[in-house]
Amino acid sequence: MTTSQVLLEPAQRAVTHLVSIQSANGGWHRADANRNGEMLTSTFAGMASKSAQLSELSYSPNAVADVLRFFTESTDSTGLRGQNPSRAEIGGATAARVLLQRNKADSRVAASAWLASRTPSWGERDFLGWYLTSLALFQVDGPDGPLWKAWNEPIKNVLVPNQAKNGAWSIGQEVVYPTALATLTLQVYYRYANVFGVGGAGGRDKYDVPLLAAPRVRLHFPDTVFWAPELVADGKGEARVSFNLPDQISTTRLTARGITKEGAAGEAVARIQSQQPFFLQIRAPEFAVLDDEIEVRVDLFNYTGSGLQTTVKLEGAEEIRTVHVPPDAPASASWRLRAVDAAGLRLVVHAESGRHQDSMERRIPVHRVGREAPTTVRGKSATGSTYGFEAEKGVQDLVVKIRPQKGSLTQVLDALRYLNQYPYG
Repeated sequence: MTTSQVLLEPAQRAVTHLVSIQSANGGWHRADANRNGEMLTSTFAGMASKSAQLSELSYSPNAVADVLRFFTESTDSTGLRGQNPSRAEIGGATAARVLLQRNKADSRVAASAWLASRTPSWGERDFLGWYLTSLALFQVDGPDGPLWKAWNEPIKNVLVPNQAKNGAWSIGQEVVYPTALATLTLQVYYRYANVFGVGGAGGRDKYDVPLLAAPRVRLHFPDTVFWAPELVADGKGEARVSFNLPDQISTTRLTARGITKEGAAGEAVARIQSQQPFFLQIRAPEFAVLDDEIEVRVDLFNYTGSGLQTTVKLEGAEEIRTVHVPPDAPASASWRLRAVDAAGLRLVVHAESGRHQDSMERRIPVHRVGREAPTTVRGKSATGSTYGFEAEKGVQDLVVKIRPQKGSLTQVLDALRYLNQYPYG
């Protein structure tokens, strides 16, 4: 995750080898790939897969799908297993599941409540269980959640007072193993960003700071960002304006036309290009009809120079897509949604691949079943003016929309928006 070019090749070889020794049941075995995977070995292999994702290393998306299948088959519907499950096994499976899947709706994440209920004590010396439980609860619950709060203070009160003066922790004569795990436990606050986007802010624990800030949601997409038809220049022929650029990852064209008092005219064109190495674009119909099912496609663009293993999430949809995006070639993910609210569809999509992130929002109007019957009223309108419209016979549900137009040309131009959205328009 350091992005060091020196480590790139050996790290890639390690990830490639890790995937090659994955067991048939989706897990990993500590010694023999021909045997079924083990919970703890698979936990750390799953974390290595997450690190590979954050580091933008190449690996098969099937490896992630298979290890998630392994954890699903190795636990019951509540995320537990057997009569006397260990804290390390359940904490590890929960942590790996959340890091790789990012889905709180999975019923197996309920095992986090069981983890939080097992208050740690120094007499246990369960360093591995403490670390994996801390990692799981911080990812599931975030720094402000009740489960994390129930666990955080007790684990700090167990570890910090029992650290030796030389900085180590011990189990009998063993020092390296418990010290490493205790250190990882106290690093849980900032080792991985919380995958659901919550993190440090004023008034929270000083350690509760995510590695990556949540990306700004792009939602400002006007056709014209600034229009000043009567701008007057100063004595030098200069005029200053300010405006917000749109959120499109594209080129904004600035056109200035001027005329002097003597009648001389001129024009100048400038361009501002908005770029980022990784971004998404929501593709959807220009509108939907109530109770229609529509396809929402998300195109992903990668100009980083290397392939990206990307997690794509549509807010409100249970399924999270994992997509490999090759360099300089788009990839896509899609969902099918039903338009059940006449108020419209609000589409918010988040895509993440390590330190590369993007979010976008788009709103789709939903029309009621029926047809539009436009009526044009010409003339000047004053405050308090009243206009009458005659509805067709048999109309049961009438929706009136008023759209002021400056002229007939603007009505024609408005239709071009639908052509711009081809093939949906």
